[in-house]
Amino acid sequence: MQPKSPGHWMDPGPLGTLGVGIPFVLAAKHARPDKEVVALFGDGAFSLTGWDFETLVRYNLPFVGIVGNNSSMNQIRYGQAQKYGLARERIGNTLGDVHYDKFAQMLGGYGEEVRDPKDIAPALQRARESGKPSLINVWVDPDAYAPGTMNQTMYK
Repeated sequence: MQPKSPGHWMDPGPLGTLGVGIPFVLAAKHARPDKEVVALFGDGAFSLTGWDFETLVRYNLPFVGIVGNNSSMNQIRYGQAQKYGLARERIGNTLGDVHYDKFAQMLGGYGEEVRDPKDIAPALQRARESGKPSLINVWVDPDAYAPGTMNQTMYK
């Protein structure tokens, strides 16, 4: 993703600073209530402050959130695999198969599950059209790692 103009991108930095996504959304919607806000979350990061999604619902602050759900804290998992080997890659970083779409619905927002990449664009459109705080729960391959994760020197 590339921001289209200055002041249109909030980034937690190269190590992911877990849990800042929903607070970033709150800040962005308050700073620019007229702009569409889109947030990308890993499932592990969203789990840390996801309850604040309710604040977005309570204050009627619509946004579109996409949760890449691999039931893992893959950035940590990758580092453990690199440092300690595959036999020890899954210590303390495996999450449950959480249905974040249902979580959003439970709190009064819009939620939808996606398992096939071709269904992502239509789901995003429905989320926009809902006018609510929204989460699209996109199930992703737990054995696929982001290039930034694989290039971090702290794991080498």
